[in-house]
Amino acid sequence: MKTFLTLFFVYLLAPSVSAKLVSKLSSQLNDYNLNISSQYNIAVFSRSEAHFKNATIWQVAIAKNGSFKTAHKLTLGPKQYRYSDPMLSPDGQTLLFISDMPLASEYKRDDYNIWQASWSLGQWTNIHPLSSVNSEADELSPEIHNGSLYFSSTRSGKLSLYQIDIVNKSSKVTPYKAIQHKRLSQSDLTFSPDGNIALYWQLSEDRKDSILMMQQRTSEGWGLPKMMHNRVQSIAFEFTPQFSPDGQWLYISSARKTDDYQHLNIHKFPTKEIFPHAWYKNNLGKVELDVLANRKQIKSIKTFEYDLNIKQGNSLN
Repeated sequence: MKTFLTLFFVYLLAPSVSAKLVSKLSSQLNDYNLNISSQYNIAVFSRSEAHFKNATIWQVAIAKNGSFKTAHKLTLGPKQYRYSDPMLSPDGQTLLFISDMPLASEYKRDDYNIWQASWSLGQWTNIHPLSSVNSEADELSPEIHNGSLYFSSTRSGKLSLYQIDIVNKSSKVTPYKAIQHKRLSQSDLTFSPDGNIALYWQLSEDRKDSILMMQQRTSEGWGLPKMMHNRVQSIAFEFTPQFSPDGQWLYISSARKTDDYQHLNIHKFPTKEIFPHAWYKNNLGKVELDVLANRKQIKSIKTFEYDLNIKQGNSLN
């Protein structure tokens, strides 16, 4: 996230009707890359000055009612370097991020690399670079999904998507072949909780801003990429898409103007409004199941949630 993003912040637009500013995490600086833990107890995001100067990573606790508490800045290395693009592992015990910290004392180059930290005794420790993926080019936007690490890199001369199997230690970095466009830069690949929708942003050949793209998995593999719903797009810069763990919300960072915020800020959209109805109904829609449901109905259930009310004296919890 260097100079190839800095030209787009001057394009501002009135917000789409379904965009909701996450005011608790938005400031007069740039706020982006929100990632919520699968346990819904913490979230991390990036904050920086213009052109990603002095980029830092922030962490925020999540209350039981789902609201964000007060965020605090993380210390992941010396203050003179930049820290961005945080991503929590599914168990919340590992933090991936990017930084222009030197990989070793003898290195002086200023490219971004992917780093890893472990949660121990209430803090992030054991901070080290991922040697298996880093190169002499920029590595950005790490994403863990189903045992693979996805990220973007400029190693081919433009920002492109890559992947590596982190379960198989002998695996090597390969291009993410499901989405490849020779003349366009792409980054921030992310997946819906069920893995059937992929999102990313790409630069347009005929526009001065980025475009959020969507790809849906079918029985025959990944379908062709297409632009996301126009309620999400604007002539401002949109990037860092991320689903909530339950899939009910899509978070993005956008430079669209909302209230008094005129920089990159975090917005959210209900997925029910902006994604295909059939996908939402089959994967996220609520279904009432009779207690005496037949075997076929029961076997069709992949995941479920429930509310449990306990009466204690005169109170209901």
